Amino acid sequence: MSQQADENDTNQNDRTHYRLLYPEQERPELKIERNIFTVIELSEQGAQIEVGRQHGFVLNQPLAGELHFKNGECDSINGFVLRTEDTTVVIGLVDGISIKRILDEQIRLRQQYPQLYRSNDPAT
Repeated sequence: MSQQADENDTNQNDRTHYRLLYPEQERPELKIERNIFTVIELSEQGAQIEVGRQHGFVLNQPLAGELHFKNGECDSINGFVLRTEDTTVVIGLVDGISIKRILDEQIRLRQQYPQLYRSNDPAT
């Protein structure tokens, strides 16, 4: 079952931000207090994280943490729970990820995994 803060906020076909879907072995980790979550997808203003079935996150819950990338770099984030699903949570970022970080990650992933990013992506 999925909960969403406002279903009219974002149309799936009307996205204006770069989104990175990470291969499993390259996924960044998000540290919130003493908990560490795996990031599945990332954009300048949002992240989808794996949390497990008994996660306890609630809509609009404020969150702050550190995002740790596989290259050793990290960014601080601030946001809120935008949507919950069975085993994932989507976070809306108030203080998000820079476009430079997203583009650097995109370049790194395309270089390491060209076979994954050879689709009908117009940015290719």
